[in-house]
Amino acid sequence: RIETVRRLGDVARQEGCEFVVVAGDVFETHNVSTQIIARACEAIASIDLPVYLLPGNHDSLEPGCLWDGPEFARHCPSNVQVLRDHAETQITDGTGVVIATIVASPLTTRHP
Repeated sequence: RIETVRRLGDVARQEGCEFVVVAGDVFETHNVSTQIIARACEAIASIDLPVYLLPGNHDSLEPGCLWDGPEFARHCPSNVQVLRDHAETQITDGTGVVIATIVASPLTTRHP
């Protein structure tokens, strides 16, 4: 799966994408090892585009979630934004022009 993330970045760049959205279940569970978090974040960093991660039911934003843990904070690359709020996120190009709006609805429980 880590190699798939790298390939996703290759395809996004080849297609001229300006950002990537991962819509839910970035991780299969909350019980992810530090090694997996580090490898996943390294692969996401290699995409070299803004990446927006939307928590799903397997990695929801419940109390004590991995998104709030020290391992994710330590390894999270600068190109990543976790969509934590039920809100709109405007994405701009290099000149500040809005090119897209994400309307996020992150899951806050494993059992919606």
